[in-house]
Amino acid sequence: MNKIIIKFFRTKVTHFNIKRINSMRNISVPVNKSAMERLDFNDCVDGDLIELTLDEDNFASLLESKVINQLNNELNINIDDYEDEKIIDLDKLITAKNIIQISIISNNNEVLIQLLTQVDHAIKYKTGLFFYFFCRLIGVIYLLYLASNFI
Repeated sequence: MNKIIIKFFRTKVTHFNIKRINSMRNISVPVNKSAMERLDFNDCVDGDLIELTLDEDNFASLLESKVINQLNNELNINIDDYEDEKIIDLDKLITAKNIIQISIISNNNEVLIQLLTQVDHAIKYKTGLFFYFFCRLIGVIYLLYLASNFI
C-alpha cells in the first residue's frame, strides 16, 4: 500500500509547478481583539484582517534580506514553512519593528517596507502579527508519512 501512495504522490507532483501552486504565505494583522479571537478559530469575517500575501519573488526577497532569521533569533520564534507563528507581545512587536527598520536601511526592498507597515498596524491595533507560511507540498508529505505508519 505504501508503494501505491508514494507512486501516486510522485506522479501528481510531476504535473504541477510546486513553487507556484503549493505555497501560500500570508502575514496577517487582526484589526481588533475580537478579530484576533476569531482568527484563532479560523472564523474571520470581512474586514477582520489586514493581510500581506507574498508571492514567490517577494518571499525570496524576504529570505535574502535575512530579516526572518533575525526575527527568529531575537524573538525566540520560528517563522518557517512548517508551522504558523505569531508575535503578539508589544515588546516583541517593537523589537521586530526595530529589526525590520535596520534591515530596510541595508536592503531597501519593497517587501520589507510592507512588513514594517504590518508591524505598525499590529502595534496600532494592539493585536499581533500572524505568519501563515504553509507549503502544501510539505503538508502532503507529512500526511503521507503519517498515513504510511497506519497502513
